Amino acid sequence: MALPRTYARLDQALAKRGGAPSPGLVNEVRALADRLGFRIGGTPLSEVPNASGERTLLAKWESENEFGSVKDRVALALVADALASGSIDQHRGFVEYTGGSLGVSLAAIASALHVPATLVMSEATAPSIVQACRAAGATVELVGPNPGFADVMVHALDLAERTGEHFLFQHANPACREIHARWTGQELVHDLDGRRCSALVAPIGTGGTLVGCTIALRSAGSSTLAVGVTPAELPYGSAEAPNALPKLAGSGGLGHCMRQPFVVQLDGPASVESVVSYSEALAGMARFHAATGRWIGSSAAAAWLVASRLSLDSRSKERTLVIFPSAGTPEEQQRAAAHDLADARRGH
Repeated sequence: MALPRTYARLDQALAKRGGAPSPGLVNEVRALADRLGFRIGGTPLSEVPNASGERTLLAKWESENEFGSVKDRVALALVADALASGSIDQHRGFVEYTGGSLGVSLAAIASALHVPATLVMSEATAPSIVQACRAAGATVELVGPNPGFADVMVHALDLAERTGEHFLFQHANPACREIHARWTGQELVHDLDGRRCSALVAPIGTGGTLVGCTIALRSAGSSTLAVGVTPAELPYGSAEAPNALPKLAGSGGLGHCMRQPFVVQLDGPASVESVVSYSEALAGMARFHAATGRWIGSSAAAAWLVASRLSLDSRSKERTLVIFPSAGTPEEQQRAAAHDLADARRGH
């Protein structure tokens, strides 16, 4: 089936973008973080209970980054790479689409560098995200009504072409994958300290975290199974059209059988995708908070539920490793608490 014309342009752009990021990317990123005084990277790896409480998992807490998510690393990488290539400066800014967390990180970094930033989001984006980005000085364009994320991506692509500003294009920018292969994943290898993990579980947004960390683990000699978590409302590779249904934060398919380029690299017997609904993820957020006193976002909760199932299925002594991308927005935490209260009233 032929793609609708609008999405065909996006699909072509995804396939076209490639190349290699700056060879010194990690050093440039760390230098930039130090220069700006941002505490990014070196996030803790610790044991957490699985959903049944019968076993423990190893969780990487990316919510401990400066602006609260794994996207802090990505934003630094995208900006550092663009600065190194001369694509952005204090006169020529960038355009990027975002589902939330990346926008907060990009807005803060751009503000510190005095680089103009234009961020494209759905009208359904949490108000706290929109407010944080605008407060940092970014221009925010809201797309609606009821767009799928692919529509937000197309709007950003059109805007960059029209204005001549640099398009960061996270889904096809190799810096997004490489920063995790050379930094986040290397932290995992170091912190595991020789311990083996049977599986790495992470939500699929661009797929950069899952793919980059898997590359690092396998390069260190692990036969780690890569498990990508994707929303039931529009899974990775879905043939359905993009939709505006509530989904796991920062995760999801693109629709019309379009596939995130990074994830395609892992398609095969050593990787699987697991589907979790938004309702299940909200319940998972509430359960995790009740068990630990800490909030994790919907994507993290979905990954936790999947990792929990894997930990019970595994008969080996190898551990299941899970990435917690963020703690979620205040709006999402309130939604999870309300969902839990509603379940309690129904006697679940």
